[in-house]
Amino acid sequence: MGRFYQIVEARGFQKEKLNRLNQSCIFLIGFMGAGKTYWGRVWAIQFGVPFIDLDEHIEKHTGLSISQLFAEKGESGFRVLETDILRSLDLHGPVIVACGGGTPLYYDNIGWMNRHGITVYIREEPSCLLERLSVDTKKRPLFDEVAIADQQQWIEESMRQRESCYVQASLVFNPADRASHTIIELKLQQSFSK
Repeated sequence: MGRFYQIVEARGFQKEKLNRLNQSCIFLIGFMGAGKTYWGRVWAIQFGVPFIDLDEHIEKHTGLSISQLFAEKGESGFRVLETDILRSLDLHGPVIVACGGGTPLYYDNIGWMNRHGITVYIREEPSCLLERLSVDTKKRPLFDEVAIADQQQWIEESMRQRESCYVQASLVFNPADRASHTIIELKLQQSFSK
């Protein structure tokens, strides 16, 4: 449990009040390349709230790139570090957090995020993800190991494996669907106006 929420509960705040506080923290989840950082920055500017890219925050905290951390600690060691840093974020005010694609999959991070805010699953089609990832200059340790001929299949299989976790999000946002934009923007406006 995050430091702030331990303090709040220790001071006797009612769960109902705590839940209202949580509604101003938005966690963006989804597959790598889905646009979590892009949409997080757009919405942070639109609603005038702080934005945190969890991967960038981890890199600043450790002084190492995500690729270096994967190489040094392995995926399991990286996931422990990622979870520790996620749960140490200052969530006392409105904030949008773009999580790594694997963040919600480990150590019940999806449950923790759902208890501490609103989770938004940014859902993109595998073909769109492949197009983005194949031209992206950002180093992605899991994707970079896959042979070019196998990338589409790897994305589809990985998405199938992750979908049951991702759909536990509070909201699903499909960037290709105009109605989805309206719904998510209304929900964000409600969250940040409390």
